[in-house]
Amino acid sequence: MRKYEQVKHTKPTELLVLLFSTAFVFYFIVKILNEFLNGSILKLVIGLLVSIIYFVAIKKLIIKSTDFKLTSNKLEWNNEKIEFENVESYKIHWLRGAGLKLTLTNGTTKRLSSNSNFCNSDKFVELMRDLDKALVSHNKGKIKRQDSIMETKSGLYLAIMLTTIIIVVTAHSLIENKKINLSNISLVTLCLVTIWSGIIIKK
Repeated sequence: MRKYEQVKHTKPTELLVLLFSTAFVFYFIVKILNEFLNGSILKLVIGLLVSIIYFVAIKKLIIKSTDFKLTSNKLEWNNEKIEFENVESYKIHWLRGAGLKLTLTNGTTKRLSSNSNFCNSDKFVELMRDLDKALVSHNKGKIKRQDSIMETKSGLYLAIMLTTIIIVVTAHSLIENKKINLSNISLVTLCLVTIWSGIIIKK
């Protein structure tokens, strides 16, 4: 048995709600202040500050820190226990951290994820790598492993296509403007790193 202590993880749906609600808070604050500070940049500053405070406060609530236990035949955390004999299939993605989807024989689904943009996902990624090995080897590999999109040829072709588009658009912009914008270059680099961080080329 191996223990993983204080593993940071989240729920994808909660992260989406946080992002959309933060954008709504910013819009709502700016709209209200527009009645009193029309034409002033101060309304944008106040809206941004309130949105940041809201984002940080809610993020602390949705990021869970949990102890996990992994053995050769089960995964345990909090009051949850998943016996591998009850797992029909599973899928793991490795984009900006990792995410897990377990489909059980009774039809229910369990999801766990840890996004490195929101928390330290190192321990969660380590847990997922060990869990992947345990599930593959359990019961002579009878548990179905579903490849994530980034582990398929389609995902590789998609990454190549997006990379080509980004490079072409960036090159065209540089030629037209005849100057290098460091902020744009940084944004392009971040996009490319994000796209290729989840790609796993199988031999």
